[in-house]
Amino acid sequence: MTPRHILRVVSLIVGSFGAVLLVATGRVALALGAVGGNDLHGGDSASAFWYQLSFMRLFGVALLGLAALSLWGASQLSATQQRSLSQTLGGLFAVLALMAVAQQVAIWDAVAGWEVAAVLGVVAAMYGLSAVGRLSKHAA
Repeated sequence: MTPRHILRVVSLIVGSFGAVLLVATGRVALALGAVGGNDLHGGDSASAFWYQLSFMRLFGVALLGLAALSLWGASQLSATQQRSLSQTLGGLFAVLALMAVAQQVAIWDAVAGWEVAAVLGVVAAMYGLSAVGRLSKHAA
């Protein structure tokens, strides 16, 4: 599998994760342990819930943007530039995965938190593989 193919697969994973955060924001927030709120202009718990959702949606849009950047890089950049992009995005997603683990341990304490951390970690690892180069070349 070439780095170009890995970039495309990772882009689909990242884009799907971002879309889930946009479409199922409330369900994801509740799975992470957020306190539900029904009234947008209600009391403190309702306001806090909606603030949480707004930041999750911003994160979802950012993930969609990173997926688009990665897809663009897979089709427009040279192999050297793709490795550089993969290293950068791999580092970014590694930091995001570490932050998700920290949030899971400190705040979320839910199965969904480990799932979020795992998705981000797998994405970081796949970008790392893409930065290494053609996998069949290293298998020999």
